[in-house]
Amino acid sequence: AMPGVHTRVAEIYGAHRETITGGGRPSYRLPDVSDQTFRRHLTLAHNLGLRFNYVLNAPSFGGRENDPEWLRQVTHFLESLADAGVDSLTVANKHLVQMVSRDFPDFRLHLSLIADIDTVEEARYFESMGADVIILSPFTANRDFVALREIRSAVSCKLELYANIPC
Repeated sequence: AMPGVHTRVAEIYGAHRETITGGGRPSYRLPDVSDQTFRRHLTLAHNLGLRFNYVLNAPSFGGRENDPEWLRQVTHFLESLADAGVDSLTVANKHLVQMVSRDFPDFRLHLSLIADIDTVEEARYFESMGADVIILSPFTANRDFVALREIRSAVSCKLELYANIPC
């Protein structure tokens, strides 16, 4: 390994097939997991010293973020994830970032690559909203070494790069 490069797996991620917010993958590509199996999976991950990151990274909610009843359902869902022991959330939508940061500060908050962050201004904005980790745009930021240096010096949160687009 190269000096300063961490190669240990520290976190795994996943989501249910159907969620109230949706995710970044088509539901047919995800297994249909019962709540009991999900909790067993979380326990196993924790027993192995791994954090579990729940993916809620739909970029848009089609205006539902203005519906109080939908927001109550999202809050209930996030409470159930916290109760199950989920450690962190990957989110792409700024309304959900605000909600998680404000109402669920115990979650580590990862800003999804779907948010397409590749500028200092965007990175500062989401860090100020509570992002602990920003996954930079794999399409524009990964090989832009000037932008990477500028973003790194502008924010103190962790930054991640995807080595390959299909994860």
